[in-house]
Amino acid sequence: MVKLGISMGAATLIAMLILIGGSLSDVRMWVVLTRCMTGFFVVGATVYLTTYLLEYFNVIGFDKVIRKRSADDETEGETENDEQAAGENQDGVGDDSSRFTPLVDSILDRVRR
Repeated sequence: MVKLGISMGAATLIAMLILIGGSLSDVRMWVVLTRCMTGFFVVGATVYLTTYLLEYFNVIGFDKVIRKRSADDETEGETENDEQAAGENQDGVGDDSSRFTPLVDSILDRVRR
């Protein structure tokens, strides 16, 4: 769904730019509208194909990132509710120290030349 939204946004932007450029010049409105439709379909298809290929080759996962982030938010919310129900957080101030781990040399990856 994100791929379709990105392609529609880019296609709409291009169509508006073609419409503005055509209306500023001395071109018939029929020609401007034909160019707008052509630009809309060409740019929309090109952007959709590009985003599809990027996701297919695992360069970036547009829909996967959104699903993962929403799943993480749901589990984090359930964890916080469980902690508050158990009475671990009695002072009313959020305590994030349970998730904090200090950086030590053993867990840091170093670049070797």
